[in-house]
Amino acid sequence: MAEKKRNVRAPKSIDVIRLRPGQFIGDNSTCDHLIHEALDNALDEVQNGYGNTAGISFSKSGAIFVFDNGRGLPCGETYDEDSGKKCDSVELIFTKLHSGTKFSSEDDSLSSQTGMNGVGNTCINALSEIVDVKTRNKDKIWHYLFKNGELDKKEEISEMKHSTEIIFKPDKQYFGSVIPNHMMFYHRLRLAQAKLPAAEFYFNGKKLKKETLEEFARKQLELSEDTPLFSTSYNTKILYKEPGEKKGVKKPANITVFLTYEPGDTKVSGDVNLRFTEGTYLNNLQNLIKKILPGKLDKKFQKAPERFLLEGLRLYASLQYPLPGFDSQTKVRLVTNVKSDIIDPMEGNISKILGEKHIKSVVEEILSQKLSTSAAKSIKKNRISSDNKLRDCINHGHNNGTILYIVEGDQN
Repeated sequence: MAEKKRNVRAPKSIDVIRLRPGQFIGDNSTCDHLIHEALDNALDEVQNGYGNTAGISFSKSGAIFVFDNGRGLPCGETYDEDSGKKCDSVELIFTKLHSGTKFSSEDDSLSSQTGMNGVGNTCINALSEIVDVKTRNKDKIWHYLFKNGELDKKEEISEMKHSTEIIFKPDKQYFGSVIPNHMMFYHRLRLAQAKLPAAEFYFNGKKLKKETLEEFARKQLELSEDTPLFSTSYNTKILYKEPGEKKGVKKPANITVFLTYEPGDTKVSGDVNLRFTEGTYLNNLQNLIKKILPGKLDKKFQKAPERFLLEGLRLYASLQYPLPGFDSQTKVRLVTNVKSDIIDPMEGNISKILGEKHIKSVVEEILSQKLSTSAAKSIKKNRISSDNKLRDCINHGHNNGTILYIVEGDQN
């Protein structure tokens, strides 16, 4: 039997992304992740102090407009290590995977970042019908237009409002839906406004109103107005270096935790570098609470089942970290272990919060109800003997003593 011919290909970045979009953006059921990539870059400029304005707008035609007044895109020429030639820097960023400025810890221009892997802008270009880019670099303003992934126009223009402006229209052939989740991006900008009060953020052309991080957390946790919310913060520095680098640099990291208890469902959430993200840091905090809480309660509750200790918990944690690791391109779950560097040093502060009168009162009320319900269910499982219906009138070890069964029709 003749061996079938096998073709070896080395496709261009644009073609690779189009062939396997999920490999690069994680989820192409909607176009949301593509928008996150553009917004990540804009927010990185503001949260690192290079700008004080960013925003996003959605048009009825399906185009998305993202802008910031940071440093602008790096213009000029860049040496392409693959071809051995010098290329236009902006064109390279939008047409070649892993091209960008975020591949060395020795570049200390960003203390923390969310866009970090050099695929975002290339993916935007590969999976969009058109990409229109304007960027300010020193004393010049450049306009680039990409169509079907290829550079169609490059020109110098005289004016623009911001430092970087990107308009793109996701191509529906690569997505299950090109209708964005508008509210998701609205809440991301609200978070950015709460964490960066000196900056201004815009959504669909309207400036967001100011709110504190505590006010933001209260709304996220859906707290009643009269429920007190306690907070604590921790700041440190993390040694950050890329593989193969010898020294690396120390960059700031910090976390702010909001914590309380309220009867009802448990609500736990948080963000990492202005991205709503689940993950290990939230699990670590909950484990710390389960460790500390019993020692704050009345003795009769100190041996309550561990599964009851998080009932009614309201927890929001906002983490800033130099180079967070996520489980996929969608960045919905943090996998970087921050327990020893960030969470463990907060034990004393968390312990103080868990000693608050409000928390002790609410938790003991919840535990009392849970333990009573659990005891009642346990009693129902004890079947009464058909031969001697009073045989089961024994002490089951409950705090309230013997359980008496009243059985109709027997007079023993």
